[in-house]
Amino acid sequence: APRDTPEAKEQFWRDVGPWFSFRQLVRNRARSFRFIAEDEPMTFLEWGAGVCPASHWLMTRSKNPPALVVVVDVQSEHFRFGVWRLREQSAAAGTSVHEVVLSHQQPMPLNGATFSAAAILETLEHVPNPLGTIRWIGERLTVGGQLFEDFHPHGPGDEGAPWDLPEAQAERPEVYRYLEEGFDLVAGRHYDELDGGGTRSWRKR
Repeated sequence: APRDTPEAKEQFWRDVGPWFSFRQLVRNRARSFRFIAEDEPMTFLEWGAGVCPASHWLMTRSKNPPALVVVVDVQSEHFRFGVWRLREQSAAAGTSVHEVVLSHQQPMPLNGATFSAAAILETLEHVPNPLGTIRWIGERLTVGGQLFEDFHPHGPGDEGAPWDLPEAQAERPEVYRYLEEGFDLVAGRHYDELDGGGTRSWRKR
């Protein structure tokens, strides 16, 4: 079906069914998110969370599970599964879990929550407004807070996955201009490398 309107794009994520739950669980089954973990409990934001792999790892595998986890995504079966799985673990981890469902019909939620760490992984390629999204996250990070991202570029002949958006690629240079103005790159390769540089960690100044 055509996916050239905001409504159609949101409908795609609702229609895709359980496939992404399976796909994301398989992709992350042996992945460690130890690079996010801190010595003390953190407040953690996972944007574009899907099955919430980073939050789940931090809650079940790190020595100091987050005190607060906020997961953000559009409505989909895999996001509902991810939230359910976190809530199943929340009591044992001592973590307060909150979900935020995004919709183009409503502005991005605003509240007083701040975070010591945030991850937006495998997501910015198919966000229609990556610059606005990364600003929203950056404004809610505490000074010294860490942001983890892996915005993959599309080179010549590489159109990415079917759910990736050309408008996201158009904003990629602006995303990194914003990050360089207010953050220090503390880990990972440069975003101009041919493959996009993989996962990076930025620390807010």
